[in-house]
Amino acid sequence: MGSEPKEWRLETYRCFRETEAATAGKSTECRTSAEVSAADLAPDGIWLTRRNHNAAPLALRLSDYAHLVILQGSEIVESYFLILAKKWIKMVIIEDELMLYIRGRKNVRRLRLTFPTSDDARSCYHELARYVSVKQRSSSPSNAEANAAAAVAAEEEEQVARWLSTMTGGERSCDGEEAAAVEAAWHTNWPTEQLVELVKLCLLDANFPGFVRQVQQCLCLLTTVHTTESSEQNRTEE
Repeated sequence: MGSEPKEWRLETYRCFRETEAATAGKSTECRTSAEVSAADLAPDGIWLTRRNHNAAPLALRLSDYAHLVILQGSEIVESYFLILAKKWIKMVIIEDELMLYIRGRKNVRRLRLTFPTSDDARSCYHELARYVSVKQRSSSPSNAEANAAAAVAAEEEEQVARWLSTMTGGERSCDGEEAAAVEAAWHTNWPTEQLVELVKLCLLDANFPGFVRQVQQCLCLLTTVHTTESSEQNRTEE
């Protein structure tokens, strides 16, 4: 079963909307729901602002299956499934504020999230950095760090190759432990009710079908590469 989602309280949520992308009617609706003030106007758009208050707490919630939600009370303000989000979300931290740049098909959404303290912002930043692109430091890693990273990468490649060989019925027979691992891999401990809700959340994300297609393509690519390498190795041994 998955662990409890992580949650951070927000003091302020601000979202930039481009003027060209909104009609007059939509602009009026946004002003009413988000309580936009004149100070939020910008030359090429408008900042929609929400503030935390007791009647409707403002919070950011991150589940262990990479689902990001920003809530105000029971209302969902933002919702994103973060698998492959490093390609379309960039994050920057400045003291107690996180700035998110979310690239869509036609525009870029900009979010500014203010936390109660800098520690809260850093805590959220470190969790989100697992899924989204972050501003990199200019200092280059040491040789020891680079060697360690290379060793980890090589070990991961070996594990992937071994697992693909086992799951696709490689030429070598599976021993008892491998056979048990294959059998266990086709089952899940997730309760059916939670899986249904997870699938619903995934289907609400416009990027999810593309993610499924990319996973299928990656699996085909990895399987093809592994099969080719195994064939070449067998010919060499012969």
